[in-house]
Amino acid sequence: MTGSISHPSQAGCQRHDQAQVLTGSNNAGACCAAAPVSVGVPHVAALAAGQARTAIRILQMDCPTEETLIRNVLGPMNGVHDLQFNLMQRVLTVVHRPDAINNVLQAVRKLGFQPEIAQSGSTPQTPIEPAKPWWPLAVAGVAAAGAEAAHWSSAPQWAAAALALAAVAICGLGTYRKGWIALRHGNLNINAPKSIAVTGALLLVLLVGGSLYIDSWTWPAVGLALFLFVVARPLSVLPALVGSGASMRLRGMTAWFGVRGIGSLYYLMYAIEHGLPEPLALQLVQMTLIVVTLSILVHGTSVKPLMERFWKRRAR
Repeated sequence: MTGSISHPSQAGCQRHDQAQVLTGSNNAGACCAAAPVSVGVPHVAALAAGQARTAIRILQMDCPTEETLIRNVLGPMNGVHDLQFNLMQRVLTVVHRPDAINNVLQAVRKLGFQPEIAQSGSTPQTPIEPAKPWWPLAVAGVAAAGAEAAHWSSAPQWAAAALALAAVAICGLGTYRKGWIALRHGNLNINAPKSIAVTGALLLVLLVGGSLYIDSWTWPAVGLALFLFVVARPLSVLPALVGSGASMRLRGMTAWFGVRGIGSLYYLMYAIEHGLPEPLALQLVQMTLIVVTLSILVHGTSVKPLMERFWKRRAR
């Protein structure tokens, strides 16, 4: 392979190059322009003989984790000379040997993405992903609610477990698939530990769900959970981010996503082990399980829409 592969350390040059990719202009000031943006061939360097440049739109590529995964796969490929990533536009520009483009597209598809060759002068500045069907979420929600109902109604334990597993299978297999792809390519990105986290969350939900009854849900327990989510967490996080340079939107996201889980159970067990009176221990066990359950529900259901909204606003 000839040529070189662009790395994140060249971000300063790439931002200017990407502005040229999107505007089709050599004007450096276009990097901050608010005019509509379209995908075009970058005017960064003349192509050598036997080279071609192709802009590929990948709607699922929107974070450095996915960039690294694609770079590690395409970088060593024979016939690939240069890679330029524009995550905001979700465009990958490849300098390649003309007969290598099909291999490039096939390699990207094997990573679970859906690449499309972008036509010059097409596609507005904010990429729009196709609408996803709502019914899997609805079915998974019904299955999860059915698992809780089965437990509270003293139905067979296998019925509650089967419904819980069905809910995870319907909506959680995508995470496992990404984690497996990352591990298969030797890339320990965020998707690999996410797969482990989903497994742990499933076990935790089954454990917590088996320990809670309808009379466990008291107002003091729910009030404690709300206090931890909307008061204690923000008051501990926001002052720590003063002077960090982070935007208020990013600070708000950091203050909100304080998921309660294994850590809460660890501290509870630590307190019990060191002589917590039994009546108080039983009360704290129920309150801790309520907090963990609500955290899984509230933070788990809000993370995807809030993150999508965050990235869409940042792309504007």
